[in-house]
Amino acid sequence: MVSRFPLTGSESPCLLIGAACPRSALPALHEIAQKPQTIPDWIRAIVEMDSRGAAYTLDLARLFSQARASLPRGGWADLCRSKELPFKKRKADMLVRVGEAFGEANAHIYAHLPSSLRALYFLAGLACSLVESLIRKGKIHPGLRWEEAKELLAQYKPQTRKKKSPSQVHRRLARFASFLHATRTQWSEDESEFARTKVVPLLQQILFAPRSALSPANHGNANGQKS
Repeated sequence: MVSRFPLTGSESPCLLIGAACPRSALPALHEIAQKPQTIPDWIRAIVEMDSRGAAYTLDLARLFSQARASLPRGGWADLCRSKELPFKKRKADMLVRVGEAFGEANAHIYAHLPSSLRALYFLAGLACSLVESLIRKGKIHPGLRWEEAKELLAQYKPQTRKKKSPSQVHRRLARFASFLHATRTQWSEDESEFARTKVVPLLQQILFAPRSALSPANHGNANGQKS
């Protein structure tokens, strides 16, 4: 795993493992250093870390990213399929992304990141220098909600904002337009006459109707419903 936040060498082990918890609540350092070797070992370590609660989300993420990097080919898929894992592959993938971004962040970064996995997932899409800058400005803090983190990602990396999906009307009209282009030269005289008398007048109504008449608010009135 390549961390985007290099250690400074001055961090407290307690802060690196879990800033929100006292040292007495943490396992001995030699236990942390004993890296799991097999899938059952990784699962036991993950389940144990997950049981500690949201304060340990970053540590859980680091554990997942280490597991994915260490397991042999096919091992990651086998781990995610295990019924002993307390969550689905989607959450596991989110934890891996967070672990790769923040798994070895220094104590200062750790202390200012939120514990919400969804918030961390969105922040993981930002460059490390930007995260540090936003921490200094107070825009990233432990109480940051996932909606706010998502908005930060959209603000500083607008290319990540999802495009609005086309509506059902858009999709059907697009298929209809493609059908017209592909078949109109093959229509019989009756079919062409049907298009001229039924389809063209409808298109003219849409083309020349005022915008207000096409708004959703008027659909109910057109169906005889009161506004």
